[in-house]
Amino acid sequence: MPPPKAVVRQSGYDLLTTPRSDIEAVEPLDQLVVRGKDGGLHHIRLSPNMTPASLRKKFDALGLRGERVELTVSWAEQHEHIYHDLIQAVFGLDFQAAYTMEAGTHPYRVRFEFNVNTHHFRAIAKIALHYYLLHTRLASGHEPGFQAMKRFIRWGCGHTEDFFVQNAVFVVPAEVYFTGVSSRWVHILGSCERNGEVLGYVRLFYGPRPCDTEYTLRLGRLSSRIILLGSAWAHAYLYDAPVPESGSVGQVDPLSLTRLR
Repeated sequence: MPPPKAVVRQSGYDLLTTPRSDIEAVEPLDQLVVRGKDGGLHHIRLSPNMTPASLRKKFDALGLRGERVELTVSWAEQHEHIYHDLIQAVFGLDFQAAYTMEAGTHPYRVRFEFNVNTHHFRAIAKIALHYYLLHTRLASGHEPGFQAMKRFIRWGCGHTEDFFVQNAVFVVPAEVYFTGVSSRWVHILGSCERNGEVLGYVRLFYGPRPCDTEYTLRLGRLSSRIILLGSAWAHAYLYDAPVPESGSVGQVDPLSLTRLR
């Protein structure tokens, strides 16, 4: 999977940045932004020691050769002459700076982009299934109704859409924030048995800023139609709980799970 991308909007373009160690700020990268005829943006990271052959190879890999494209370049001022000659050698273009940003810190809204594959969803499914089996009294995981999910987790059999529910099913409980730590981050896990169907709920990095993703999964079906009281569970795990010098590590609180449908 490609690494996450941190993107800022500047002068009408999405520019790649790299997060700083304090994670509260980002730094712009030297880059060539290619806009195809369909409006899609492609980023090629530049470096002072890049050769024309290397840049040409990266551009050709975009599959845009022969098309009319729009090129925009963003770089640190000290590398201007190097990149000017590089772009001219590859594309035969001469250009001038249209916008210069003063040195210093500037406020921008940063968007993080993540590309995931089936391995990501299999890991989420494994978390959800293990959480359910830890709490249920009606299943061990060996029942036929859970075999499809287990094959998906172990071998990737089936499609993600077969197990992940698109529309919201559960409501995040109001008591998710721990007393006195409303600025902290938590993971939320839940599961529910209803009419023989077992649903799982996973919400990671829920906190003061909206950067979390929630998942509802069809874990399987129960062979028994008997549903006992307390057949819904949810817990919040404090992600950044202080580590004590002795005793238990972390903080976990039970939550009430509200199902919409």
